[in-house]
Amino acid sequence: MRANTHARVKELREMYLRSYWNSACIDLAFGQSYSYINESLDSLDLSRRGYGIWITGGVGAGKKTFFSGLVKYQKLTDTQTGQQYGINFRYGSNKFRFLLRRCMKKQRINWSMNCRRNSRSLMKDSSLHMEVI
Repeated sequence: MRANTHARVKELREMYLRSYWNSACIDLAFGQSYSYINESLDSLDLSRRGYGIWITGGVGAGKKTFFSGLVKYQKLTDTQTGQQYGINFRYGSNKFRFLLRRCMKKQRINWSMNCRRNSRSLMKDSSLHMEVI
């Protein structure tokens, strides 16, 4: 009887996920940010540099689409900060999804605390992916 109940709960869970894979959501997070030096393909030197805070959220439209976004702030050192913004569009189901992503990242480095000179960089990234789950 107990195995039958577990199987039924698993079946109901899968049915729910199939029907509501694109449910509205919002997440707020805070954590350590890492920087790294990649000297070769088989080594990655991670070091804890600062912190980051970000918020992500998304909303479904119909049964096959999902829109989501991200806003992130990072402080790596006293002189280096960054922001990241992104939007995602997913189309599909709980098994197959096409993902279109646009991301923009800004970084600012203040070279000297006494000097007003600073450097800004802006990176943009777009990509198209297919997710198979």
